[in-house]
Amino acid sequence: MTAREADAPFMTLRQYRDCKYVLAECLRALPWRAETVVRNRLLFERLAMDRFNIAVVGRYSRGKSTLLNAMTGLDRLPMGAEPLTSVITSLAYGSEEKVVLHFRGTSLIEDVPLAQLADYVTERGNPGNVRRVEEAEILLPSSILRAGFRFIDTPGLGSIIRANTETTLAFLEQIDAFILVSAFDDLLGPDEEGLLRDIGSTGKPLFPVVNKIDLATDDEAVRATVERFRHGLVEAGLPPDVVIFPLSARNALSARLERGDDALRRSGLPALETAVTEFLLSRRQQVFLRGMCDRIAAALKEDGRETPALLARLDAVRSISVIGASDAEDGDMTAAWSGDIPPCPVCVRVERAVFDHLTALQHDLRCREEARRTFRSENGLCSGHSRLFARLAAPCEIATAFAPLLRDESRRLSLRAMEADRRDPPVSVSGMAETRCAACAAAERGAVEAIGRLAAAMERDPEASAGGKSDQGLGLCRRHFEQVLDRVGTSAVRAFLLKRQAALFERRADDMARFALKQDAARRDAMTPAEKVAPRAGLTQWAGPEPGGL
Repeated sequence: MTAREADAPFMTLRQYRDCKYVLAECLRALPWRAETVVRNRLLFERLAMDRFNIAVVGRYSRGKSTLLNAMTGLDRLPMGAEPLTSVITSLAYGSEEKVVLHFRGTSLIEDVPLAQLADYVTERGNPGNVRRVEEAEILLPSSILRAGFRFIDTPGLGSIIRANTETTLAFLEQIDAFILVSAFDDLLGPDEEGLLRDIGSTGKPLFPVVNKIDLATDDEAVRATVERFRHGLVEAGLPPDVVIFPLSARNALSARLERGDDALRRSGLPALETAVTEFLLSRRQQVFLRGMCDRIAAALKEDGRETPALLARLDAVRSISVIGASDAEDGDMTAAWSGDIPPCPVCVRVERAVFDHLTALQHDLRCREEARRTFRSENGLCSGHSRLFARLAAPCEIATAFAPLLRDESRRLSLRAMEADRRDPPVSVSGMAETRCAACAAAERGAVEAIGRLAAAMERDPEASAGGKSDQGLGLCRRHFEQVLDRVGTSAVRAFLLKRQAALFERRADDMARFALKQDAARRDAMTPAEKVAPRAGLTQWAGPEPGGL
C-alpha cells in the first residue's frame, strides 16, 4: 500500500454492513416466480457470503501466527518455529470454537476440536500432509472476524518443505490483500523477492510488516531496519513510498489478552489494522457494493420493479464515499462478549424463582390439604403460570389442583345464568378478572433480588464497569435493563451501561439481519449457532420471556 492509497476516503465497517442490509431490502422487493428463484437466490448468496480475504505470508518463524492471534484477540493458533505442512489455515468467524477440515479430492468435511489443530497443520502431527488436508478453517468468536474478515495463514515460504511454496503461490487468486511479515532480525530472503513479484502481478494491495521490534535497542534501530526493508521492497518492484508497519506481535497479543489499551497502541498493531480496514472498505465500496447495485438494478428492470424509491436506495449505496469515524468504540463495547450473548441475568433469576415456587407448590398440593385450600381461595394461578405449572406437574396433580377451581367457576357461571334468565342487570361474578398470583409474587421477589445485586456490584466496582472489563448485567433484556439502570447512581457507570446496552442491541439486530440474509440465500449451512437462534433470542431481549416467567 502506498502513502496515497493510505489517504483514500473510506467507509466504516458498520457503514459497509448497513449498505449490504439496504441491498438485501432491495432484493426482497423482487418477485419470486419459478423463473426468478435461482437468480434471486444467487444474488442473496453473493451478498450473504461476501467477506474480506487477507493472506498473511512470509517465512515461518517470522511471527505470522502470533500476529494473527493478536489481530483476533485470541491465543489460538500454534506459535513457534516448527515448520507447517502444505495445509492452508484460515480464520473465520464462528460463535463456537472449532476447526473445519477440508480434504483434497472430496467435498467431505470434518469438525475437530481446536486443541487438535496441530495434529493436522504441523509437520510433527501430519508429516508430509499424509492426511491430505486441503484447508483447516478455524472458526473463532472474534470481533474482527465477525466484521467479515477472513485471514489465511499460508504455509511458510523458505520452509524445508517444498510443497509449502507451491501451495502458497496457488492460493494467490483468492486473496483481496496481503500482509507480508518480515522480522527485525530477519528481513527479506530470495524466495520472498519472488513472492513479491507474484503479488505485484495480481495488482492486489500489500501491507509490509516488520515484526519483533521489541528486539530493538532504541527507536533509531527500528527506523534503520525499516529503511533497509524499504530498500529491499523497492528492489523487488514496490514503489518507494510504500507504507511499512513496524510492530511487535508478541506485545500486541499480550496487550489484547490483558485489555491494555496503551500497551496495544505502543505495539504498533492498531496502525496496521486501521490501514487494512480502511483500504479494503474503500476498495469494496468501489467494486463489490457497486457491482451488487448494478446486478440488483438489472433484476429490478427485468421484473418491472424499477420504482423511484428502490432506485434511490441503490443510488445512495453507490454514492457512499466518506471518511467515517473509527469502529474502535464499538469494538471496545463488544469486547465484553466475544462469543454468544448470555441471557438476561434477571430473567434467569426470575425463571429460577418461579420454577422453585411451582415445584414446591406441586409437592404441597399433592401432600397438604391446607395448601389445596389456599390455592383454591387464591383462585389458583394466573393464565401464564397455570400453563407453566401444567408443563411441570403430573396429570394427576393438575387434576387435583384445578378441579376445585373449575367447580367454583361452574357455580359462578350458573349464578350468571340465573341472573340472565331473570333479565335483571348483569352482576359480575366471573373469576376471569385475574390478579397477581403467588407465582407472580415469587417472580417479582426474584427480580428485585437480582436487580439489587447487579446494581450493587456495579456500584462497588465502577472502574471495571466503566472500563468495559466487567460482564455484570451483560444480556439484560430491555425491561430489566431499565430497572437496573434506575438503581445505579454513579454517572460514569450509567453512561457505560447505556453505551454497552446500545452495542448489545446492535449486535442482536445484526445477528437477526444475518440470519434473514442467509435464510433468503438458502445458506442455513453457513449460519453460526448465534445466528440460528437470533430471531427468538432477539425477540426475547426486546419483549422479555413469554408469559409465565420462562
